[in-house]
Amino acid sequence: MSSPLRYLRGLSQSLKKLSPSLHSKVLNVANRSSELFMLKITDKGKGNKIDYSSVLFKTVKVRFSGNNNTITLGKNAKLLNVTIHVKGSGHKLLIGENCIIQNSKLWFEDDNSLIAIGAGTDMRGAAIAVTEPSGSITIGDGCLFAAGLDIRNGDSHSILDKTTGKRINYASDISIADRVWIGRDVSILKGASVSSESVIGTRSLVPGKQYPANVLIAGIPAKVVKENITWDAKRIYDNI
Repeated sequence: MSSPLRYLRGLSQSLKKLSPSLHSKVLNVANRSSELFMLKITDKGKGNKIDYSSVLFKTVKVRFSGNNNTITLGKNAKLLNVTIHVKGSGHKLLIGENCIIQNSKLWFEDDNSLIAIGAGTDMRGAAIAVTEPSGSITIGDGCLFAAGLDIRNGDSHSILDKTTGKRINYASDISIADRVWIGRDVSILKGASVSSESVIGTRSLVPGKQYPANVLIAGIPAKVVKENITWDAKRIYDNI
């Protein structure tokens, strides 16, 4: 913590018994100052906004290279070692209440795209990118994501039909429903739709297809390997 912040924290403690109301005001200033030190914004456009209240930042970098982009962070969200690149205009990033986003990169290109992450989702190391106009990646509530995740709705570059010269690899939206648990080092490709209460096994490659709810998905390419499952973040030993 820098010395000005240390001074404000110390001053608030000194005022705690003498003047509780003044203590509260100084502490609020210290907390807000801490947010500013932990959140670095580079804005090379116009009309860009970040809306938040009661959010914990630690080593968060946001870079805008366009106009009229909006980042909305829900109450009590935590962003720890997160980089957000917003290239283009009209993009929206929505992060729900009580989310934990850690060691992750969120990336926008072109214009008018959306990344939405639902309330209570816990993400410990992901690269998420929307790379073409009006694309979207939506993630539901209460998801649990391990490290090494790569989620992108497009290929960034073009593949062309040699005969016609037309592009054959346009982007396609990705949807991950509520309470999906994704293991380590998983790649989720354009067009994938994963339904609620499902689990994706470690190092799986999830192609652009639709998966039903309550299934275990694994493999390269990923397929349903077990049906009628659910999951719990706690270790349960009742069946031993």
